[in-house]
Amino acid sequence: MNSTIINKLTALKTASLSKKQKLLVKYDTIIISIIKTLYKEGVINTFHESKNTNTVTIFLKYSVEGKGLLDNLEIISKPSFSKILNYLEICDILEKTKILIFSTNCGIFNLSDCKKKKIGGQLFFSI
Repeated sequence: MNSTIINKLTALKTASLSKKQKLLVKYDTIIISIIKTLYKEGVINTFHESKNTNTVTIFLKYSVEGKGLLDNLEIISKPSFSKILNYLEICDILEKTKILIFSTNCGIFNLSDCKKKKIGGQLFFSI
């Protein structure tokens, strides 16, 4: 995982902790894949791509108590350390503990999608 992605994920967590309603990030295909996965998991409200300004606006989601759903975002793979799991190791993970996001040779997927497609990959981060 490169430092640009780490910086954008850290910006997401910081925006959530500071109770911001939206976050503006520079357009990137990997970030779009991650955002689509987060939207599918239900941890962000929505997002809008603006190709004119080359940006993506992410609308954050909060619980009824006001706690940000991205407050517990933890980056696992870093440039100095990559956590790679094969399909058998992924099958051993319980699905209800955390939301896990993987980078695979087929794209960015959550834990259940990796299990359905029977693929392994690099564990990016957890929520």
